[in-house]
Amino acid sequence: MGFAFGFSACGGNKNEVDSSKTQLYIDHYAGGFGSEWINIAKKDFEEKYKDTEFEPGKKGVQVWVDDGKDGGNELIERLNGKRGHIFITESMYYYDYLSKDLLLDISDAVTEPLTDLGENKTIESKLVKSQQDFLSVDKKYYAVPHYFACNGITYDVELFDEYSLFLDEEGNFTKKHDEEGLSVGADGIAGTYDDGLPTTFDDFFRLCAEMSEYATPLIWSGQYKFYVDYFLGALAAEINGKNNTEISFTFNGKSDRVITGFDEKGVPLTEEVEINADNAYRVYEQSGYYYALQFIKKIIENNYYAYQSFEEWNSNIETQNTYLLSNRDESLTPIAMLIEGNWWENEAAGTFESMSEMYSKAGRMDRKFAFMPLPKPSADYLNENHTIVESNNSYMFIKKSVDDVHAEVAKKFIRFVNTDEKLREFTKLTNTPKALEYTVDDSTLNAMSYFGKSVLNYKNSKTTDVIYQCSNNPRYYNNMSRFEMSRIYEHGELLHAATAFHDNSSLTLKNFYNGYIANWKTWFENHK
Repeated sequence: MGFAFGFSACGGNKNEVDSSKTQLYIDHYAGGFGSEWINIAKKDFEEKYKDTEFEPGKKGVQVWVDDGKDGGNELIERLNGKRGHIFITESMYYYDYLSKDLLLDISDAVTEPLTDLGENKTIESKLVKSQQDFLSVDKKYYAVPHYFACNGITYDVELFDEYSLFLDEEGNFTKKHDEEGLSVGADGIAGTYDDGLPTTFDDFFRLCAEMSEYATPLIWSGQYKFYVDYFLGALAAEINGKNNTEISFTFNGKSDRVITGFDEKGVPLTEEVEINADNAYRVYEQSGYYYALQFIKKIIENNYYAYQSFEEWNSNIETQNTYLLSNRDESLTPIAMLIEGNWWENEAAGTFESMSEMYSKAGRMDRKFAFMPLPKPSADYLNENHTIVESNNSYMFIKKSVDDVHAEVAKKFIRFVNTDEKLREFTKLTNTPKALEYTVDDSTLNAMSYFGKSVLNYKNSKTTDVIYQCSNNPRYYNNMSRFEMSRIYEHGELLHAATAFHDNSSLTLKNFYNGYIANWKTWFENHK
């Protein structure tokens, strides 16, 4: 590409051990959300407790942040061999850790008011009911939610403005984002974040066709194929809606989206079905999962993607670089939209910094990107809320083998970083939400990027339902890794839906659909 990016390194405390202080070690997953937030929290925590004696003859705390990328069940095998007292990670399958007796009971830290930190709320009060029910085992808590990850489409507002790609009231692409006469968007309310954006598949694909003469519609990582799979899970949730998506985790309830057949045009026919232990696989017959496949297949059939999207060398970082550079380097074709998680802009901080030195108004706070509410299959769905699923199962916990002294300090740190002040600070620094309930004040919003504000507007809208992957059904929580959103469509040797359609143009939508449904049916029969 001929463009060199420089990235600033993030790390923990590089000082020598100060034996006059109590040591606290934090094993931190340093992914897309970065380490700036925890390095600031570390210093603030040390300052707050600089005069506290946790051990005889010692005063204060020295916090060490060990950045890494240990998560999922791989962390289980290494946990007790690591020096960390606190672990902050993702893809944490909570009940797998509990079954190995690896987690310390932190109920007191979660349920006692944060009065020692100037706040009368508890951490528990900042959890929604599904989180409380899932995390509270025999009325005890062993972990606290961390970041809020969601997947979708980012669009370049500047590019959309340049070519007047926002919809007017008649449904034509004639407007900029701040002009009068925009369509009201899927929420049906004028003057909100989704005005002028496509609300249906037809609108979205008209948009792709409209821009194709001067811009590439979409790009995603070819190396990390599961990014598109997460996106398809997010799109399926958007179409299925809150109640039906929750049934995808609980396997219990009435779904009105279960496909029972197809009409002569291939349109799914649905009816209400009672989902229970005997037919749990039918949650994947809900129409949202089918329509998500239809959506990605149409993108591929119409070549509405950058060629890099299926190249193994194209990592998430390379994808971000290409996307950001495409609308600044005049020798390149602009790319309008990016399929990624809400953390991507924070992950690309180094790229923004490098580009700002080479191009006008190319820094993070200069560019205008926004999270696009996902479109619905047809106008029949437009009277329904948007639905967002937290996708990464990110938590913080204390390992059980710590001694009493370090357990006390670790609990104080968990309480400290879950005050509203620190939750807002995380949001300001990363431009992303935490997976707890708290108010983001004007001073925080004013310090955020255009993209960060758009994510919050989408998530916090009264017309958006937020869902966490929480369920008290043993079938679910004992097999959480199998129910990852990125694994919904796996069957046989076909592990990634987009790749399957790209590599085999004769693969039909129905054949793929029938294949993954048969796979789930077999799985549930073998896991009763």
